[in-house]
Amino acid sequence: MAPIDPISAVLDAGDDFFAVLCLPPPNADAAGTVTWSIPEADVRRAFRKRAADVHPDKHRFNTAATAAYQAVARAAAALTDDGLRERAVEAAAPTGGEEAAEAE
Repeated sequence: MAPIDPISAVLDAGDDFFAVLCLPPPNADAAGTVTWSIPEADVRRAFRKRAADVHPDKHRFNTAATAAYQAVARAAAALTDDGLRERAVEAAAPTGGEEAAEAE
């Protein structure tokens, strides 16, 4: 099994901030209440780890490294700012109705 390229993994995640930082996505219960209780310190730790994996200085001749690093920085900024985090969690969380429909 070939190792996963961190730059490709970040770029494939697109705008999913949780996948970019390798964090678990938020959950929604049947009532539609969204929960995501990862402390800000864990988000910062995930940022530092992921940023080190994709840093452009580490991958000097890979032009995609810059885009991946910017995506990681954008995800960390969104998940450490209280207002942006609420919007990101709400946008990424599955709705209770969709889960109920899938279960049937």
